[in-house]
Order: sequence, then structure tokens, then C-alpha cells
Amino acid sequence: VFGQRIRLIMTAFLVFGALFVVVAYLAVPIVHPLVFGEQYRSAVVPCIVLLAAKCVVLVSNVFSWALLAAPENYRSVALVMLFSSLLSLTSNFMFIPVYGMVAAAASTLMCETLNLALYAWLLWRELGGQRKENVVL
Repeated sequence: VFGQRIRLIMTAFLVFGALFVVVAYLAVPIVHPLVFGEQYRSAVVPCIVLLAAKCVVLVSNVFSWALLAAPENYRSVALVMLFSSLLSLTSNFMFIPVYGMVAAAASTLMCETLNLALYAWLLWRELGGQRKENVVL
């Protein structure tokens, strides 16, 4: 039941996120300059990438919440956060001087996608994903 609920919530957030990113891709280039002015038109792409990153966070949080339901997973979740933070710092220091705000947004998306993958793997492992009869994700 736990795995089914996680899958249901994750699917709902995934569908919402995908639709939101499509709408953002179509709407942000029009709305962003109207709201912030033409001088900030270069921020349209980073804005779209950051909105996509927030949708990835929405989905990955489902897995992290499920993992945090069991205290024995606190360390694993903390290690994912630590690794992701170090990767974010490193990629930002390396790429922002060259590529600017696009690199900052891309780094955020990359780290959040990594979090999603690691949380999903940890939860799959936690729910007994090694055994075919218990696969729920």
C-alpha cells in the first residue's frame, strides 16, 4: 500500500510537472519581459530551466518524504543532500564565470535531477526492489 501511494503521488506530481514545464516553455518568453522588462530578456532561459528544476524537486520530494518516514534512512538522505550540495558548489564555481546565469540554472537542474535519481534508487532498495515480486516503482 505504501509503495502504491508513493507511485500515485509521484505520478500525479510528474504529470503536473511535465505540463507545467510545457506551459512555462511557451509562456515565459512572452510573460517574463512584460513583467521584468526587456533588459531582463536574457533571463528567460534560466527562468524556464529553474522552473523545470522546481518540478523535479516536486517529484524527488515524494521519494525523500517516503525515505524519511523511517529513521534508519536519515543518514542516506543527508548524504544525498551533502553530495548534491558539493556538486552544486563545484559546478557553479566552474561554470558561472564562463556561462553566467544559464550555468547556475543548469547546475540547479542537474543537482535536483541527481537527487531525484538517488532518492528513487534508495527508496527502490528500501522497498525491496532487488526482489522481483516486491518491485513497486
